[in-house]
Amino acid sequence: MSSSDPGPPPAADTDTDRRSLVLDSAMATFARFGYRKTSMEEVARAARISRPGLYFLFSSKEALFRAA
Repeated sequence: MSSSDPGPPPAADTDTDRRSLVLDSAMATFARFGYRKTSMEEVARAARISRPGLYFLFSSKEALFRAA
């Protein structure tokens, strides 16, 4: 008997879901490291998206911090 496993679901199905995931990850990262020690790379890693993908959603760390 064979089963077709579609694999894990995508992390975010819509742009709104992706933005919410990034904001949640950013809030946790800022809380852990503080604003000055948090990098966009770290937030991207926590949100499991690429750094360019993060910059597509938020133009800067300041913009991300204000949104979070």
